Amino acid sequence: MTLYVEIVFLSNFMIDAFLGALTLFLLKCPLEVKRIGIFSLLGAIMSAIYPVLANYGYLLKISGLIILPIFLKKFSKFKDYLITLAVFLTVTVAAGGLTFAFANFTSADLTYNELTYGVFPLVTSASGLILLSVAQYLKKELKLTHKKNSLYYEVYILNDRCKCRCRAFYDSGNRVYANNGECVVIVSDRVYNMLMPAESEYLGIYTAAGKYNMEITDAVVFVLKDGEGSVYKVKAGRSNVATDTDMILHSDMTGD
Repeated sequence: MTLYVEIVFLSNFMIDAFLGALTLFLLKCPLEVKRIGIFSLLGAIMSAIYPVLANYGYLLKISGLIILPIFLKKFSKFKDYLITLAVFLTVTVAAGGLTFAFANFTSADLTYNELTYGVFPLVTSASGLILLSVAQYLKKELKLTHKKNSLYYEVYILNDRCKCRCRAFYDSGNRVYANNGECVVIVSDRVYNMLMPAESEYLGIYTAAGKYNMEITDAVVFVLKDGEGSVYKVKAGRSNVATDTDMILHSDMTGD
């Protein structure tokens, strides 16, 4: 089988890109395209010049395995590098072992070189990179969804007239205080009307749309979290802005 240097280069570039991405994925690190590109480029260059340096081939490979992980990510401690190196060596040995085993037991009668260079490694490595990228994206989205959901709470709001259970959102941007210094929670028309009739007043607040007077009234909010609750004496302010919750909690009340 005749091997061309460009085939060796491209095959190793894709294989190294997949192994580098898999290493980062297992380490729960972001897949940085620039770092993976540099890592793969250096690995491909070393593989391409390997036949030229036949007498030092194994030394080149060993040096590459030790040096290449340095380009995958930033390291705050030497221990981090050793862990990255160990993971990279593990996935490299595992990939080589699987390729060798497939070459010996495949019914397609493919040789080790055919599985290592050419169309097969290009397709499989590209497929692996796509799968890892999709997995990384889904992982990020799930993390964002979990973080967002962690800001939603079941709450009770009550006064002398009624007690209402509703869903609330913790907004660190809500820093509205009443004239007496109490926190102001923003509630929907529906909830505010349930608190009425009750003594109320108007509070001037500033928003992106300008200043307007918000009607507020005394209330108590009981926030449920992890089977426990916290009680807050607040002012409830009426809002006619449509949201997916009935209440926006104050930044001083709860949340991360």
